[in-house]
This record gives sequence, C-alpha cells and structure tokens, in this order.
Amino acid sequence: MIYDKICLFCPTYGRSKTYLPKFVESAEKNSNGICFSFCVNGKDVDTLKYITERKWKFPYEIIMEDLSKPHLAKYYNMIYNLSKWKPEKETVVSMVGDDMQFLTPNWDIKILELINHYKGIGVFWANDDYIARERLCVNMFVTRDFVEATEHDFMCELFAAEMIDYLWHKVGKYTRTLHFDPDIHIKHDHQYSYPTKDDTFNRLQPLRDAAWIGGKLKAKEIASKIAEILKKKGMVGKSVC
Repeated sequence: MIYDKICLFCPTYGRSKTYLPKFVESAEKNSNGICFSFCVNGKDVDTLKYITERKWKFPYEIIMEDLSKPHLAKYYNMIYNLSKWKPEKETVVSMVGDDMQFLTPNWDIKILELINHYKGIGVFWANDDYIARERLCVNMFVTRDFVEATEHDFMCELFAAEMIDYLWHKVGKYTRTLHFDPDIHIKHDHQYSYPTKDDTFNRLQPLRDAAWIGGKLKAKEIASKIAEILKKKGMVGKSVC
C-alpha cells in the first residue's frame, strides 16, 4: 500500500483567537495534500464559528463532543473512530495539538516518504523545536494498519492527559520501530513556556497531575503488551533513532 495523505487529528478548545489560527494557517501554507479532523465541544461556539466560516484550502470535518470534563485520549479515539476518512487506509492518522505550528515546507511529503519507506510500520514524528525532540513523539503519525495490528484503542483511555504519547513511544521503542526526522519542524508552542497559562491549559492541569501518579509504570506495562502482539505479527524493525 502507498500512503498518500495525512489527516491532522486536532482536539481543540477555547483557542479560536490564539493558537488555532496559527495551527491551521501554518499547516495550509506548508502542506500539499492533507485534511483536518477537529474534535470540538458543542459549547465552544467561537471555535465552531471560526472553523465553519473560514475559507479552507484543504477539506475538514468536525467531530462534536459533549463530555463533562476534558479527556484527550477519548477525543483522539472519537476522531479515529468517527472520521469520514476512516475507510481510507492509505490516509495516515496523527496526534497533534492546536498549540503546534508546521514550519517546514512540504513537511507532509517528507513524512509520507518516511512512512512509505518503512511500509507503514512504526511510530513517526518530527522535531518539536521544544523539549521533546528525539526523546518523545509529542507529534505523531501512524497508519491505521499499524494501529489496528496493536489490537488496542488508538489512545489508551486510562490517561485523560499526558502519557498517551509516552505509551506510543514505548511501543515504538520495544518493537524498534521509532522513526524521527529532526529536519521536519512542527513547533510545539507549549503553555509551559509562558508565565500566564490560558484556560485550556488550566482545565487540563489536574488531569496531567493525576497521570503522573504511577502513569509511566502503567504506560510501560501496556506498551509492553502491545509490543508483544506486534512482534508476533512480525511488526518489528531497526529504529533510526
């Protein structure tokens, strides 16, 4: 199979006048053939208005959510399961955030070339120009074939915030299928960099704190189980990092 498109999975809340336009505009400026899948809370009227009223270069969809409290893993799983592009196995799925900016021209072509080189097997990510870089797949691109081979959900819903990228990184490490491109830059303009945090950051902070209580150990345990499933299917390799 030739993977020929990337769908940007982006849960977003309350950032229609700050981060979200930068995310969208940078992706449109530097991409060739992508699509957008947003997960938006029904009460976030400003975000819905921004998305539906702007002129789009690439196709998009909105997955509505009405959860009583935020849960990033559930948001990503909703997009994964409900996306209108779900039948397109050649479309790569992703984990990105509305606080990211795509800085490298033709970044999507470069990611797709890397993914096709490894026949869609593995965890692929780019330089975040922040603190993760090669150490963690804070932006992530994977194929549906690879996700489905894990026999697990796209994102582990034991973690409402934090750890979902850590878990996937460990899956890639244990199967030797981590693929990082330092020359593709997807800047992570994280709120940790600023003295004053926005409401979106603050509403997730208690969930981040909870995830750090034994979260790494649990994530490693689940990743190890997934890795064993993948190994039995021959989905192993030699990591490039």
